Amino acid sequence: MTSTNGSPKTSRKTRWDPAILAMLQYATREEAAQAAGINPATLYRWQKDPQFQQALLEARREVFGQAMGRLQHAARMAVDTLIGIMNDPEATASGRVQASKCVLELSRKSLELDDVKIRLAELESWKTAKDEGSDQHA
Repeated sequence: MTSTNGSPKTSRKTRWDPAILAMLQYATREEAAQAAGINPATLYRWQKDPQFQQALLEARREVFGQAMGRLQHAARMAVDTLIGIMNDPEATASGRVQASKCVLELSRKSLELDDVKIRLAELESWKTAKDEGSDQHA
């Protein structure tokens, strides 16, 4: 569909963009609608549309992925800080103990995650072999 000047009409997705951005920034539908310059009832209606829901979910995932990237980037500094406090003779004893406990707990969790990854890979390998074996007998 085209407008009177021959240019394509604005797609629904393009109209949704300001609302989706506002929903990522504001806590309530009313605030988001106001920021996007639309009626809250319109936003409510859009939120029922599966395509709008999918677009919003993708935007949320993008924002979350960026946040996780920032955390991963800061992880090295956080570990350096913990180790620095743990080894700092001028830090309080309770501060050194807390940093030490944190290092140990995070190390344990990392090992557990590695174990889960190995076990999952083994299960996936077993399932693939089983599926391939059943395909050959069919």
